[in-house]
Amino acid sequence: MKRSTCLFTLVVSVAILLGGCGSKEVNQAEKLIDAGMYAEAASLLRKHVNDNPTDANAHYLLGTVFLATGDATEAGESFLRALKLDDRYKAKAVQSYFDAGKELLKETSPVALERALGYISSAVAVDNTRAIEAAGLCRDRGIALSSSDPRLSRIVLVEALRYNPDLAKDEEVFFAYRIVNAQTTNLNNQGCEEFVALFPNSSRVSEVYYNLGDYQYNASEFGKAKEYFKLAVAKAGVTEFAAKAQSRLHDITEIESNQSLAEQNRIRAIKEAEIVRQNQMAQIEAQAAANKAQLQVESKRREEQLALEAARQQEEAKRRAAEAEARQRARLSTGFLDGTYNVSFVGRSNNRGTMIIKQVDREITADIRCVTGGKERGKFKGNFDGTTLTFSGPFSNYPDLSWNVVVTVREDFHMVGTFTTSKGKTGPFKASKM
Repeated sequence: MKRSTCLFTLVVSVAILLGGCGSKEVNQAEKLIDAGMYAEAASLLRKHVNDNPTDANAHYLLGTVFLATGDATEAGESFLRALKLDDRYKAKAVQSYFDAGKELLKETSPVALERALGYISSAVAVDNTRAIEAAGLCRDRGIALSSSDPRLSRIVLVEALRYNPDLAKDEEVFFAYRIVNAQTTNLNNQGCEEFVALFPNSSRVSEVYYNLGDYQYNASEFGKAKEYFKLAVAKAGVTEFAAKAQSRLHDITEIESNQSLAEQNRIRAIKEAEIVRQNQMAQIEAQAAANKAQLQVESKRREEQLALEAARQQEEAKRRAAEAEARQRARLSTGFLDGTYNVSFVGRSNNRGTMIIKQVDREITADIRCVTGGKERGKFKGNFDGTTLTFSGPFSNYPDLSWNVVVTVREDFHMVGTFTTSKGKTGPFKASKM
């Protein structure tokens, strides 16, 4: 409240210089502002500008009240009305924004800093010639915040760089923005490397080298870490960072000594493991050779068994062929089919009777006598090939009708087939030996 009172005492003085003594309402509002009674002053000034919309001083004062209460939007609208009515208020509006921004930049709360940056941005929007000044304000506050609140420091420094990009070459800004406020370890490391390249003679170089060494140390890159720590010692002389770097170098020496012993143990363990592996491989190879020999023996035995089985099957096939040949010869020998057979066939009617067969080599004669149906009787001639019997001829009852019979002879002398007449009639024919 004290800072706001000081700020608005200056504001009111400026308003008086520009606007003269003003009306009774305006004078009363100024007193309320001095007393820090902003709500009452705002109410009185609103009423006045409604009744007197061309009073630039009243619009300006109302804008300052809005600044004091944190309403940047209303403040901007009131300042804009004042500027349209009297352009002498442009510089004063800009200064009001700057003064309010400066006061709020001294705060540490995020809300206050956000308002401060908003006011400063509004000032530059009205008068961009103040950008360098705005950049300086943000630079100084951002650097000051870097040690206590890196996040807020980064926000403020971003604004500084927006107003003046050349600040990227400012050592203090670079250190705060790229190193202290770095959002990740990798970005911090990159910032350190760029810092020593851009500012090799800076008093902070030893600290930066120490940070680089610490980054490599934590990544277990002890060779690189040693290089950076040695540079930190060389640049720093007898300082805090020289002592810290010396301590790290001592730690690395112990780690490397332990690593050397561990490496020796590791190599010995590798050699012992290799001996064990070679012995295991020798055992595996010996077992594989024994298995291969066993497989070869079994394979040879199977081949012999298959050869024996093939020979047996061949002999069996020969035996069966010989038997079949013998049966065939027997079937084709004189008298094989000789005998009396019961027959049945369907001609003009169902016929049953007997058939007497005589065989001489392949030639046969068949004498059929039917006892039912038409009581046909006939003598037929034909041949037998060992399986199929074929004969033909007429029945005495029908000398002008020729019959042709084809049957298959089974092992039990049962015959099954068909007959066909010269007139195209066909039907089943069966016979079985009595």
